[in-house]
Order: sequence, then C-alpha cells, then structure tokens
Amino acid sequence: MLTLEQMEHTPMANVEKMSVAVVQRREQRTRAIEKLGRQWDEGLASGQAVDAAQAFERIREKLNARLTAQ
Repeated sequence: MLTLEQMEHTPMANVEKMSVAVVQRREQRTRAIEKLGRQWDEGLASGQAVDAAQAFERIREKLNARLTAQ
C-alpha cells in the first residue's frame, strides 16, 4: 500500500486521459445514434421502398448513358 506522500507524487495523467477519452467516445456514440435515427426517419418519410437490384440497375443505366455521351 502506498503512503500519502507516495500517492501525492504518483502521476495520474493516464487515468485522467482515459476518463476524458471515455466521455468523448460516449458523446460521439450518442451523436452517431441520433444521426442514424434522423436518417432512418428521413428514409421512412421519403416514400415507398424500392427493390435494391432495380434501383442499382437504374443508376447503372444512367451512369452508362452519361459516360457514353461524353
């Protein structure tokens, strides 16, 4: 066990840095979850769902048309 004097001279920077990092991660996680929720709501509000294969095919066709027009 450390004496009071030894404890006063023991560096604590690593512990402080760790607690700051944990708080920052939590805040980032909270913001990311909130952003995901907003994007989810926007997706639901954007209208009917479409088949992914059909959507990608339409995008591919538009892209090919642009590339061949150049």
